[in-house]
Amino acid sequence: MARDRAFSDEQVIHAANELIIENKAVNGTSLRNKVGAGRPSALLSVFNELMERGDIEAKSSAVQVELEVKSIALPPEIGELLSVVLADVEAMIHRINDQAHYVVEQRLNNAIAEANKRVSEAAKRQADVESEMELVFNQIEDMRDESNDLREANQSFQSTINDQNLKLSEVLKDLQTSQRDNDLLNKNIEDLELKYKLLNGDLVAAEKDKSVEVGKNLTLSEELAVKEQHIQNMKISLDKANQSKSEALGELKAQTKQFDSMKVSLDKANQAKSEALGDLKAQAKQFDSMKVSLDEANQAKSEALGELKAQTKQFGSMKISLDKANQAKSEALGELKAQTKQFDLMKISLDEANQSKKI
Repeated sequence: MARDRAFSDEQVIHAANELIIENKAVNGTSLRNKVGAGRPSALLSVFNELMERGDIEAKSSAVQVELEVKSIALPPEIGELLSVVLADVEAMIHRINDQAHYVVEQRLNNAIAEANKRVSEAAKRQADVESEMELVFNQIEDMRDESNDLREANQSFQSTINDQNLKLSEVLKDLQTSQRDNDLLNKNIEDLELKYKLLNGDLVAAEKDKSVEVGKNLTLSEELAVKEQHIQNMKISLDKANQSKSEALGELKAQTKQFDSMKVSLDKANQAKSEALGDLKAQAKQFDSMKVSLDEANQAKSEALGELKAQTKQFGSMKISLDKANQAKSEALGELKAQTKQFDLMKISLDEANQSKKI
């Protein structure tokens, strides 16, 4: 796809008119100096097209008219001197051109090598940071999984503790009920013992009283035996209640011991959870630091690319300057050839004049 011209027809017309008014030659170089953009050959081509269309009016004062000058041969010494001068000028122009090309290529190669080095270093640094970030991401995910496992274990422990607390509350209620029953039994036993003592007192009084009938004594003895049996039954019940109380206390101690063990496990789980959260925060801080490093690497890469673009732009500018130099060189060589041709014609004319003079 052809590029758009860097100049317009109006700019060429304006520049040509200024050159005509200033009585200067209208060529590619003079147009380039006036317009400030575009190739001299392209500017001259547009100028010729505009002249053909009549958009630019040539003035007699600015039109370069080639006068018909009779060609005269140069004297031999001038011809030899001209050949030497032309050879020296051509050699000098070649040396300048080679030196300009060398300098431009050297600077461009150095700039490209430096920019490639910076881009390579930035890419390597970015790859290292991305690798470290991937490792950190994996560690964060592992810590997150561990945290979830600890959270689930904590919930399980808490549920178990709640169940044990519920069972402990039921055991305490049963223990309180047993205690009340035990107190009631103790009170009943005390009442029976008191009655037993009273009956024993009555029995002793009855034995001392000789006038007491034998049938009455038998009745009292039977009643006393029944009371003793009832007391024995109450003692058995009391022993069973005490045994139940001991068993309940033993179970309560076992439940308390299990509760303490579960509390220790829960404390360890919470400690592990706190440590995991601390590690997660440290990993997040490290991740932030790595992100900053990645941003710096990207910034360095952008700067390297920007510098490479600037070097490329500078190379383009130097290439344009080199093109200008080559254009000037071509024009100089063309003008030099024209002068040489003119010198040759002058030499021929001079030779003919000398020949005529001899005749």
